[in-house]
Amino acid sequence: RLISGFATTRHGWVTGVGYPADLVEAPLRRLRWILLGAGAAGLALSVVLAIWAHRRIGEPARRLLRAAAALRADQVPAEARTGVREYDAVAETLADAGAALRDRNAMLAAGEARYRELSDAMPQLVWPADAEGKLDHYNRQRAHYFGAGQATANWVAIIHPADLGPTRTAWHAALAAGEPFEIEHRLRLADGSWHWHLSRALPQRDESGRVIRWFGTATDVNANKRREHEAQYLLREVNHRSKNLLAIAQAMTRQTAFDEAPEEMAETLCARFAALSASQDLLLRGEWRRVSLEDLVRAHLAHLAPVLGTRIRLEGETVFLNATAAQAIGMALHELATNATKYGALAGDAGVVTIRWGVDRGAGEERFRMAWEERDGPAVTPPAHQGFGHFVMVRMVEQTLGGEVTLDYGPAGAAWRLDAPAVAALEEGAEAEVSTASP
Repeated sequence: RLISGFATTRHGWVTGVGYPADLVEAPLRRLRWILLGAGAAGLALSVVLAIWAHRRIGEPARRLLRAAAALRADQVPAEARTGVREYDAVAETLADAGAALRDRNAMLAAGEARYRELSDAMPQLVWPADAEGKLDHYNRQRAHYFGAGQATANWVAIIHPADLGPTRTAWHAALAAGEPFEIEHRLRLADGSWHWHLSRALPQRDESGRVIRWFGTATDVNANKRREHEAQYLLREVNHRSKNLLAIAQAMTRQTAFDEAPEEMAETLCARFAALSASQDLLLRGEWRRVSLEDLVRAHLAHLAPVLGTRIRLEGETVFLNATAAQAIGMALHELATNATKYGALAGDAGVVTIRWGVDRGAGEERFRMAWEERDGPAVTPPAHQGFGHFVMVRMVEQTLGGEVTLDYGPAGAAWRLDAPAVAALEEGAEAEVSTASP
């Protein structure tokens, strides 16, 4: 085979050239094989380089990624030295961050443990909340409100219905303004009782001043509320009693001046004021609510203590008088004892006084009955003039208790009897065992 070519010169000659094709294509075939070999060698080299790069660069990079993932999960990353300077710098930074994270987690865990120990030791209900006000934890006191072992804590359910609206309004206002929250409201305890509480919460802010959490407490102030109400009640009672005492003292002074001779007036007034004071002392011990009838009798007969239990006999179960009844009956006892000492059974050496009381629980209204009976004393006669003493023993007791009083001066001795509604004389709800027999 020939490879031929022809050309015409400027003079008109035609020139032809022919060359064997094998001689022309042999160098091209050699070059093709050279290039093919070079390509195969380059491909093999690329594969080798890729494997080397994978081992040298890819695997260390994946180890760094695993270390970063561990750090992101709040874990300390494992050693990630690679031999690549740049990678090793990153690995060192991750290791330092991991160590700092470990120390921070340890501090946080210790702080969390101290917080829980402190909050559990507090008598208040302690509750943190997130920035939006959602409560996410309670201390150990939660059992007093939600019951032991209860998984959920429904805060709304334990707020008294009458206080729920004001509580929500105050809480939402505190959240909106980022200001401290404080309110007094009633919370229901696990036993079903309602107690007054003072709830407070303070916001926690970050460096920019944004509220990130709330920390609050609920303190049981029910005892304080009760004492406050009792103090107000006692102040009202003292004011009321003081006015009553002044009125009684004025009436006592006026009537005594009318009944007694001037030389006897001072002694009689002092004795009556002492009797009034004895009743007030007992009322004060009973917080102006109730007085034991036996204590009242013994207080007004204290000057006759040597004959108490012998010539003066007390018969009756434990009963508690209300304040009004105690004051009226106490004054009547003083007048009865004074008369018995001057003119009656206690004026001689053989007379006996029996004081009985009880509650008749028969059909219908319960009746409180009390009696003072004298016997074996000097003969007595009705007084010619009914003075202040008679008014105290009869009319004042009747008017105060809405009952009936009889005062007889029989041959055996004086007898004073009281019959009144139990509800007017006895303290309601007092813990007392009363007799069912009539005196």
